[in-house]
Amino acid sequence: MIKKTVKSRPVKRANSKSNRKASPVASIIFTLAALLFIVGSVVNLRYILTGNENIIVLLDIKKENERLKETNARQLRDNNELREFIDNLRKDSQIIEEQIRLKLNYVKKGE
Repeated sequence: MIKKTVKSRPVKRANSKSNRKASPVASIIFTLAALLFIVGSVVNLRYILTGNENIIVLLDIKKENERLKETNARQLRDNNELREFIDNLRKDSQIIEEQIRLKLNYVKKGE
């Protein structure tokens, strides 16, 4: 017994997607939804670019924040140096004499 292979043809159905056309109501709803999405996107983009918290303002704030951090770090270093200098003045009278001579141009008798 020999079996024959029979090729079957695809059956076209009346409701296949390629033959279906969208209803006018569905087309209108889809078009309105697409327009609403586009308008919403444009409004959001406008707000992002020109609003109170737009990208440009946020970048400026970030730069200002970095500048203030650098200023703060510099002032902390300066404060620590001044504290160390004050501690040295309190501990050693020789340093006080040197500072008086240096800043006020004082000289001892006979110099």
